[in-house]
Amino acid sequence: MSALAVTAGNRVKNSGQFQKGNMYAFRPGQCGNPAGRTKRTPTTTALERDLEHPIPDSPELAKLCKKLNLRSSSTWAELIARTMIVRAIRETSAVAEIADESKGGHR
Repeated sequence: MSALAVTAGNRVKNSGQFQKGNMYAFRPGQCGNPAGRTKRTPTTTALERDLEHPIPDSPELAKLCKKLNLRSSSTWAELIARTMIVRAIRETSAVAEIADESKGGHR
């Protein structure tokens, strides 16, 4: 059951979640997430660093960059993002991936 209820006047009314005496309410000075933000793994840190590196010179990658209309000095992140966008044009499931990543989420 929700802690908020809609009254006849379309106003949201607190149904007790934050009232005095609620044993599940946060205590003064208590954080809602005592463990804090999840820690980054070494893999995540390495991926973020490597994605910002320029794409190395190779005939195959140069051809791909040209096909995707990217500069030769583009980063791996730019190449992957452009590839996802092109894929989203053909596959609607890729649109959800782009939306999820653009919000910073992961599935």
